Amino acid sequence: MYNQMPASHNGGHHAPGSVDPTPLIPPGCTIGPDMDIVMFCDFYKLSSRVLKAFCEQMIEHPNSFQYLMQGHLVDMNLAIGEVAAVQCAIAA
Repeated sequence: MYNQMPASHNGGHHAPGSVDPTPLIPPGCTIGPDMDIVMFCDFYKLSSRVLKAFCEQMIEHPNSFQYLMQGHLVDMNLAIGEVAAVQCAIAA
């Protein structure tokens, strides 16, 4: 969906209770095709739990990902595998 893989980051270490400050989409990446979050989750075969988490946070389009941090996915109570699936979808 975006034209480069996420940049290396701090290895997932951040202060307890804080959001990992690593951008979900690295700065300078080109935004992917315009689609709603339902289409995105369906296209990348993300689970209904992932879709529900995005909808509960009022994330309606994946273009919003450019303003999110890696830690936001964890804060949405996504499982490690779900976080990895979202990251794979973004990198595709």
